[in-house]
Amino acid sequence: MVMHACIATAPQRGMIPMGLFQHDIRNGTAWVTFDSGGMNTLSQAAVTDLQAVTAAIAKAHATTPLAGVILKGNKFGLGAGANIGELMGADRAQLGRFIDVGHAALFAIEESAIPWLAVVDGLALGGIYELALACRAIVATEQSTVGFPEIRLNIFPGLGGTQRMPRRSGLVNAADPVNGDAGFTAVLQGKNFRAKEALAIKMVDALVPSGADVDRFAETYLRETVPGLVRETPPDLANAEALKGMILPMIQRATMGRPNPRAPYVALDVMVKGAGLPLREGIKLERDAFVDVATSAEGKAGMRFFYTQQSVQKLPKSFPGRARPIKRVGVDGADGFMGNAIAWLALEAGYDVVAHVPIAKFVPAVPEKLTTKYGRALKKGSMTQADLAAKLARAKVTTNLTDLQSCDIVIEARMENPEIKAEFYRALGKGMNPAGLVASNSSSMGPGLLGSFFAEGGGSAKNFLNLHFFSPAEHPMMQLVEVIRGKDTADDAVATAHAFVRSINKTPVVLQDGSPGFLVNAGLAAYMLEAEKIYREGTPVEAIDAAMR
Repeated sequence: MVMHACIATAPQRGMIPMGLFQHDIRNGTAWVTFDSGGMNTLSQAAVTDLQAVTAAIAKAHATTPLAGVILKGNKFGLGAGANIGELMGADRAQLGRFIDVGHAALFAIEESAIPWLAVVDGLALGGIYELALACRAIVATEQSTVGFPEIRLNIFPGLGGTQRMPRRSGLVNAADPVNGDAGFTAVLQGKNFRAKEALAIKMVDALVPSGADVDRFAETYLRETVPGLVRETPPDLANAEALKGMILPMIQRATMGRPNPRAPYVALDVMVKGAGLPLREGIKLERDAFVDVATSAEGKAGMRFFYTQQSVQKLPKSFPGRARPIKRVGVDGADGFMGNAIAWLALEAGYDVVAHVPIAKFVPAVPEKLTTKYGRALKKGSMTQADLAAKLARAKVTTNLTDLQSCDIVIEARMENPEIKAEFYRALGKGMNPAGLVASNSSSMGPGLLGSFFAEGGGSAKNFLNLHFFSPAEHPMMQLVEVIRGKDTADDAVATAHAFVRSINKTPVVLQDGSPGFLVNAGLAAYMLEAEKIYREGTPVEAIDAAMR
């Protein structure tokens, strides 16, 4: 456990509030705290306050020289990026002005006469991590996460991230150029990194030892390590143009050969060209490209999608249900494609799994398919065979249906056959844990039908709903999970299902039973009917296919 405590010394000045920032000078070190009261974002107000703090510290340093500045966040960390609402609502001129002010604030830190040290204890994502990159050094606690999620919003880092981060980590991983992580993968894949992973590729400079006092470690690091810190230029920056040919096909595969979304293509170009330029020129290149992409229709659409996604991540405050704890997850049909993927997601989220296989001869398929899903991690070396064995040991494979009845949640993933599902639910209902949640992955049969079979066996319809995943469920791009409640489903059951879906890094959307195909398939049906309509009107099949792609 990492402790938090201030150095036990008398302050030379009291804590000075400046909007979202406070600063304090103790023992010749300036301590700056960024705390918005919630998750910090680098809003226009925050940048203005940061400039005021930077100027105040520079003035104090001119009077009494300081050893440096330590930048800290709040209980959530430094923060989770730029204020997307401001970016989304800005026109080209407004966004350009905002970005220019942001760069001025970051350059004032980077080029300051006194070194700044960023302390990450939680999250430092997107624009907030770009703020940290402007500091002379970054230290992080082991539970922290850093990264650039912007590409998922059809944009890319716009406050120097495409230029400063590769100057630390390089463009590709020198030890494993194909599968390893470095500047290209961090920016172009929107990856987030836990602190140990970030340290390995120089996204942070040091980890706070477990159990150490964060403030004491930071002050010692600032005084003893930062003055002698030398950051060598990664050699692959000089070979950026040649590396482009290796990365471009990866982007083309990810976009299925389409020129859109533009963000990864433009970001690649900015990173390659910027690698051969002085930092300020590279950042100017990034600035112009970012404004162009972020104010485009697809950039705005990507940010709107992010807003929509965030809105369903939490149930309304007025929602009466409360989530029950879940420790043990049962998956029926874990030998199948979807069931195995759901079991894998639960394992990855830290749950113990009961993997039920209806037919004994298919039992070996469960560990085989799970092992395949860990193949890339094993190949990269980020997982050992011992790690894999420990993961698989948490999945109990069984043909005994009664082993599911003690689980906190059971997810059925059988074929879309009502007779087969009815037989399963009647048997499960005979002894199911009264507090346990039961869910079907069916895309066509809702709680009204399937919950009645469960009730016939003695189960409670209050604990029944659907959790409809989309294939391949293990893929991070398949974010949506439809949570379908029936007329008898209890609010606590909905809250529990919602919390579970979030815990496995998926996005839940709560629906009422009764709509054929629920949400996505109902929309797809309308989509396909419209395609048929324009085909019958004379539109060539090739034109329809091209439009739908």
